[in-house]
Amino acid sequence: MGKRGPKKSNPETRFWKYVKKTEGCWYWTGSSRRGYGQFYNGETIITAYKYAYELFNGPVNNNRQWHLDHRCDNRICVNPKHLKLVSAKENILRSNSISAKYARRDACKHGHPLIWKENEKRRRCMKCAVVSVRTARKKKRENARIY
Repeated sequence: MGKRGPKKSNPETRFWKYVKKTEGCWYWTGSSRRGYGQFYNGETIITAYKYAYELFNGPVNNNRQWHLDHRCDNRICVNPKHLKLVSAKENILRSNSISAKYARRDACKHGHPLIWKENEKRRRCMKCAVVSVRTARKKKRENARIY
């Protein structure tokens, strides 16, 4: 220990202590949050995969429009070859969330094509919509006759 306190190790040297390389993925063995590795780069805590990507490819713009996408779908992978800078929309659509699954569909549950309705700002199955309207009208007529 010198006059200024303990000597701090180089962040890059510390980083590689927590990486277990295999032929495919490079596994992060350090701390993680919600399945994503975390690393203190000397200034702040960032995701380990972002640190690895920046080591090999340079800084990533912190703009929310761009995301680093795990092409291997492995959250603890820090292999920069498995990471790709994509738009936020593309990153979400590649996921397995309910909205992403719906966005990838091209037909309704009955197999009819989904058509974009500009005035409604959504996709709709027109065949099922017609059936739904006819059923509602028929039910309304039947209820009117009862009284």
